[in-house]
Amino acid sequence: MRKWFELEIRLQKNLTIDKAMQDQINKDIKHWREVFEIIISIVNFLSKNNLAFCGSSEKLYKTDNENFLSLIEMIVEFDPIMKEYV
Repeated sequence: MRKWFELEIRLQKNLTIDKAMQDQINKDIKHWREVFEIIISIVNFLSKNNLAFCGSSEKLYKTDNENFLSLIEMIVEFDPIMKEYV
C-alpha cells in the first residue's frame, strides 16, 4: 500500500521515470485539442449562418470544395497549428 501512495505522489509531482514520455503525450493532447477547437469553430460558424458544409470535391485546394474546406484552407494560411495539421 505504501508503494501505491508513493507512486501517486510521484505522479502528482511528475517525478516518474517516464516523465519525458508523459510530457510528449501532454504536448500532443494540447495540440490536437487546439486543432479540434478550430474545426468546431468552423462548424459553429457554418451552422450559425446556415451555410452548406460540402461541395462536389472532398479534397483540399480544389476549386469546387465549398465552405468547410475553403475555411480550413484560409485558416491554414494564418494559423501555424492548422498548418502543421494540414
